[in-house]
This record gives sequence, structure tokens and C-alpha cells, in this order.
Amino acid sequence: MISCGEASGDLYAGSLVRALREYEPDVDVFGFGGPRLAREGAELIGSYTGFTVTGLIEAASVLSKSRTMLKTLGAAAAERRPDVFVAIDFPDFNFQMLPVMHALGVPIVYYVSPQLWAWRAGRMATLKRYVDRMLVIFPFEEALYRDADVPVEFVGHPLIDLAVTSQSSPDWRRKHRLDPVRPLVALL
Repeated sequence: MISCGEASGDLYAGSLVRALREYEPDVDVFGFGGPRLAREGAELIGSYTGFTVTGLIEAASVLSKSRTMLKTLGAAAAERRPDVFVAIDFPDFNFQMLPVMHALGVPIVYYVSPQLWAWRAGRMATLKRYVDRMLVIFPFEEALYRDADVPVEFVGHPLIDLAVTSQSSPDWRRKHRLDPVRPLVALL
């Protein structure tokens, strides 16, 4: 079972399911996500469309919808008893799923850590209580979780595998009339 509530999480979830199918082609995946997760063959119990909001008033407007989705996912998990629950980022929703899955005895993997190092560090206690394994995408996050006694593994950033160039560097430089040997710095 997977839960991701925004486009970036859906991108990572779809990539994760594609990789899982390389090892276990018949893996049954269901959960909360979007079009990329569905495209990889996961059964969507719910779509994240309309859940991603910014601001207090906007967040309040989706509370009822969020509670309904939490109940729906909890019921699906109770009925289907997944082998593992994978939460992907989206902490305001996924943190509410953690105790539900824990109470069902479903092992919990959290992929793409919430940015506890930037804000709301108090959430570490929740992760320590419920999560069986953190899969982090930045190298420095591994030490943060290890120091907090949360089982953790650095897996690298998924965008590294998802980024595909359409041109070689020499061709791109030539097209843009850039020196082929001078260092090139991009400010993003």
C-alpha cells in the first residue's frame, strides 16, 4: 500500500512501483496517489487531486475530504492487510495514517522524508514511534535519523534516475555556442 498526496510524490511512487515490478512482476499495489502511480498498475483507492493546498483557509477547506480519505484507506488496509505501507512525503496526511497502519500491525516505510531539519523537528518522535524504516534522499538526513534512533537508509534522490537528457553535453554546448571545455555552472 502506498500513500502520496502531491505530484512529486506521485512521480516517486510511480517510479518505485516500476522498480518493484522488476523484482516482483505480480506485486499488488494499491493506495492513495495520482496518475503516475495508476499508470504503473497501482489500484487507486483515492486520488490526491484537490488535497494539495497552501494556506490555513485552504487547508481547512479540505479537512472533511481528508478525514474521509483517511477512513477509506484505513478500511482498505484492514480488509486487504498489505505486507507494507509506504508513505511518501506529504506529512500532514501521512502522519495521520501512521497510527492506523501501526495498529493493524503493518510494517511502515517512509520514503522521502518530511523536511524535519528545516521545520517542525518535533515530528521526529512520531516517526521514531511508528516507522520501521526511513528511506531518505539526501545524505545528511541519514545522520539525523540515525542520531534519533530511527532505522534509516540513504537511497539517493529519485530525480537522479528520472532525469533523462535529450542531448549530450557537447551537442548542447555547441547548440548554445558555449565553450566545450570551460566549466559550466547553472543557477537554478
